[in-house]
Amino acid sequence: VDSCLKEVENAFKWNKPAVISSHRVNYVSSINIKNASFGLQKLNQFLLAIIKKWPDVEFMTSTELGGLITQNRK
Repeated sequence: VDSCLKEVENAFKWNKPAVISSHRVNYVSSINIKNASFGLQKLNQFLLAIIKKWPDVEFMTSTELGGLITQNRK
């Protein structure tokens, strides 16, 4: 979580979007219940830390981000 927060902070420092990439395998309990629980706990901790540090943060999908970038280039 701390490493990811540092990466988000670095992106925001340069006025860039912070892209959070993850895979559903980290949250699927049919593969490993303990891993899924741990993954969801860490994701929740990470997202709450982002909101606490940057309360005006906006979350969006990759498609939404791409549309925003395209729109700003026109």
